[in-house]
Amino acid sequence: MNKNTRFFTGVGAFVLLSVAAKALGLFYRVPLFNILSPSGVGLYQLAFPLYAVLLTLSSSALPVVLSRKVASGEDEEGEKYVSSALVFGTIFAVVMAALTAGFSPFIARFLGNGNAAELFAVISPAIVFVAVLSAGRGYFQGKRNFLPSGISLIIEQSVKLVLGIAGALIGVKISVKAGAIGAVAGVTASELVAAIYITIRYFKSIRFKFSVSIKAFFSLVPSLFTASLGSLVLPLTMLVDSAMAINILSKFEGVEAATREYGILSGQVASIINMPSVVIAAVGAYLVPTVAARRNGGETAAALKFACVFGFSAAFALFFFPSFVISALFPSLSAGDLALSAGLLRLGAVNVLLTALVQTTTAYLHGRGKFFVPALNLLIAGAAKVGASFLLLPRAGIYGAMASSVICYCVALPLNVVFAVKNGLDFKFLPMLKTAGAFVVFGVVAGVLGAVFPSFWGFAVAVIAAGALCAGYCAAFSLLPLGRLVQSVKKRL
Repeated sequence: MNKNTRFFTGVGAFVLLSVAAKALGLFYRVPLFNILSPSGVGLYQLAFPLYAVLLTLSSSALPVVLSRKVASGEDEEGEKYVSSALVFGTIFAVVMAALTAGFSPFIARFLGNGNAAELFAVISPAIVFVAVLSAGRGYFQGKRNFLPSGISLIIEQSVKLVLGIAGALIGVKISVKAGAIGAVAGVTASELVAAIYITIRYFKSIRFKFSVSIKAFFSLVPSLFTASLGSLVLPLTMLVDSAMAINILSKFEGVEAATREYGILSGQVASIINMPSVVIAAVGAYLVPTVAARRNGGETAAALKFACVFGFSAAFALFFFPSFVISALFPSLSAGDLALSAGLLRLGAVNVLLTALVQTTTAYLHGRGKFFVPALNLLIAGAAKVGASFLLLPRAGIYGAMASSVICYCVALPLNVVFAVKNGLDFKFLPMLKTAGAFVVFGVVAGVLGAVFPSFWGFAVAVIAAGALCAGYCAAFSLLPLGRLVQSVKKRL
């Protein structure tokens, strides 16, 4: 099988399930944000930067480290590492959850809005559930079986969609704060149900054999530490940014207005910019065990091509049509909020491409066992982001927060590429130049059609037409093996 085709068929099912999960997440966020209003969204979003930091500390490195360990070792050895990580990782997560709940009033005041205290208490149990979920996903991804991980994503989003919206609808009748608490309770419940599913699948897979070794767990600690450090940088930066944004902007606009603007940035705008990243995250999850097992061949190059084509096309669509995207997804926004959201989205559209390439190169370095390198790169980039936010927020307002995010990824990407090349990445300029042609095709067609037909349907036609021509260009230059991919899928069906 051609190396490009092998990459796309191997990662295809996980990508499709991840996209389906993201679509469910969109169906959740759009009505939720319309129910809560920007002020409620601001409260809701305040809980998640700290939540992301705590997840990073307790479990975010588990899928990467365990998948690499399972892929490069014997079955029984891999199961021992996973079982040990499941037990001791859960114990650590319980401690983190208890501390979060206990110190929730102090945390809320530190972030600039004491009304968010209850949200931290409600979401704290999810830290434990995600730790269990991460260990299970690491095991199956190491086996290159991405179906359980994909199904668990669907379960997460489905439960969150039903219970989160129900909680918000019930709570908002009492107050905006109660609506945000109800939505957060839905998130916690979704992680619980997904953790139950992955645990059952794991124990069935190992035939209910359970071998725990504290020595095996502590042998993972160095890799977990360095991988967590890299994963921790951006959530920690987001936490600092959220505190800076609320506290700095409130001096000029008041707490309510600052919370509202932060809600628009971190809620509506960030959710759109992050939508394409779920596809690249699936590619990264596939790439880590593939590289670790030394089976990568040309699949890394295929992953980079895919990240470039997909990331740049999505970035162009968001840059040319921000108002149409925002108004279609969040019709309840006022004219002023719509204009603010569209401006922020256009400014941050380039982050779609930058994030795609940073994720892919980070996955390659993780597969090579270089956990510290991308961590250091992100630390440098995170410091640049915080410094830029400090300088730009007083001068550019909430736009300064978005600009600092772009600066962050502009710093991280070249550092990642340099170290990836040093660690064996075969980066060829000519194929990447051909790939860049796909960006030009998509951008020119989308831009021209968008100018000729300035409406929502014009946006839809422009994206479909540009995407079709972009796919044809890729097929002509063998960038994406569309014909062989279709044949391979037919054989599997």
